[in-house]
Amino acid sequence: MSESTSNKVLLKFLWERIKAHKAWIAASLFFAILAALAQVTMASLVPKFVDDALTPKDWDKVWIFCAAVIGVVFWDGISNFLHRVFIRTATERTVRGIRDEIFNKFLVFSESKLSKHNTGKAVNHIVTDSMVIGLGLQIGADLVREPLIVLGLTGYLFYVNWQLSLVCIVAMGPIAMIGKALGGSARRNQGRIQQSLEDVSTQVIDTMGGLRTAHSFTMTAQLKSEFNHLTQKAYNYLIRLCRVEEMVSPLTKFFTSWVGAALIAFGAYLIIKQESMSTGELIGFITAAGLIQQPLRQLNQMSIRIQQVLAATQRVHGVITEPLDTLSNDQEKLLFKRDSDKPRAIEKQLSLEIKNVRFAYTDPEGTLSQTHALQDINLTIEPGKKVALVGQSGSGKSTLSLLSMRFLDPSEGTVFCNGKDARQWDLRDYRRNFSYVSQDVYLFNRTLRENLLIANPLASDNQIKEALKKANILDFVMTLPKGLDSVLLERASNLSGGEKQRMAIARAFLKDAPFLVLDEATSQLDSHNEKIVQEALAQLMAERSVIVIAHRLSTIKEVDEVIVMNSGRIVEKGSPSKLLQDSHGAFSELWNKQHQNLSM
Repeated sequence: MSESTSNKVLLKFLWERIKAHKAWIAASLFFAILAALAQVTMASLVPKFVDDALTPKDWDKVWIFCAAVIGVVFWDGISNFLHRVFIRTATERTVRGIRDEIFNKFLVFSESKLSKHNTGKAVNHIVTDSMVIGLGLQIGADLVREPLIVLGLTGYLFYVNWQLSLVCIVAMGPIAMIGKALGGSARRNQGRIQQSLEDVSTQVIDTMGGLRTAHSFTMTAQLKSEFNHLTQKAYNYLIRLCRVEEMVSPLTKFFTSWVGAALIAFGAYLIIKQESMSTGELIGFITAAGLIQQPLRQLNQMSIRIQQVLAATQRVHGVITEPLDTLSNDQEKLLFKRDSDKPRAIEKQLSLEIKNVRFAYTDPEGTLSQTHALQDINLTIEPGKKVALVGQSGSGKSTLSLLSMRFLDPSEGTVFCNGKDARQWDLRDYRRNFSYVSQDVYLFNRTLRENLLIANPLASDNQIKEALKKANILDFVMTLPKGLDSVLLERASNLSGGEKQRMAIARAFLKDAPFLVLDEATSQLDSHNEKIVQEALAQLMAERSVIVIAHRLSTIKEVDEVIVMNSGRIVEKGSPSKLLQDSHGAFSELWNKQHQNLSM
């Protein structure tokens, strides 16, 4: 895409979002016209004051002109105030809409799409890029007012003296070229600034999440050095942009000073030699020419700001207009479901059939990997059946569980739920039938009650307490000073691993879905906490279809079927007792290795 075409697309993208607030823009334009007229009126008062009041020494007219000046200044002030308020309202509404669009896009992206965007990039798009666009649009408000002032004053200059006006017009060329020349540099630097600030955000998020690990490996000095390097890089780009921005005003003043000198000399010639111009007209002309300098400097600054806005817009445009895959489209429909669109009741029983499924992840550029994470998967889980997925790390267990809940869609093949293609289900209805407890439990920075009500917004306090009791965590919650209204810290850092797991189990009890997915739910717990959590899980698994991803094979003795995976394929399946009878089988090999390690 050429730069000119790209600019056209980006400006159209911005205009589509700005025009939604056209009433505010129209009001701003009206008061911008009034402000421009005030400037022209002020300039036109000067020659009349000199020729009609000052030269003839008419005191009565002096007072009239003083009153007129006060009135015009008041008019100009009110007009500018209302112009700025209305245009800022329009720009702030536009930026809010852009931020909402970006956030909503991240909400609907499938896991494959999200893999292209890290957290730092998402934060930077929503906060920094949007802020640059907002500030640029606010300054860009002068695109409405300043050209009107320039146009009005230029018209007045021609009215006073066309010859002097031509001198001004010729001088505007070099001034406009300054803005254009510096604008390209500003855009390049703005793009680099945004990328460097994104790197800073990513580093902060990464460091805060791994601070304990950093301290344990005494790598804080290394992290300090890396962060200093990133901030220095951002600083260098910001200083370059600063120099470009601050260069506009002195260069413009330099050219306008030559123009001013030329106007005075030529005007004096017209008065003294040709007597074709009065002293008042020359002073009025120079006043108007002086008033036109500020809007011209503003327009030059704006050419730089526009390039900065385009650089930031290019980044958010890529996210907002990124094509959605099938799963992302379905998640987008889910996002905009109306409250009146009541979901179907949760199924009493759920069966799952995974037929001829293959799956490959995409790289950050969106290219499908040549290596399949899952290959030729065929699996049936009848209602109430409990299946364990076992195998080495990277064998495809978690990918298969994510496919079952439709967090991913297969590259080939089909997942059937109760005999119906999962992609043909309403996504909200489909996911309401699944509960998920993972090894890395995420609890939001909200109260315990709010975290539990995510599973069932209509649950009563009695139902919540019953779920907590079944999860073996009610006694702990009741000992907290605020009980269910206790606020969790970021990533629930004020809870232990076992407490977080039991909260997740309580949430699953409240949801009461017919299908349960347990992704190594006890792998990070000590033996005491594991026993407590296992007791809770035993209750939760009763009368439900279950997929258990197990690292500790001793925890899956009670399942109906074990699926052994290796390199994305099912290599063995059967009941635990049956598979252990084959001493050379894959499951027996895993079992023996694990028990040998435990006995050492």
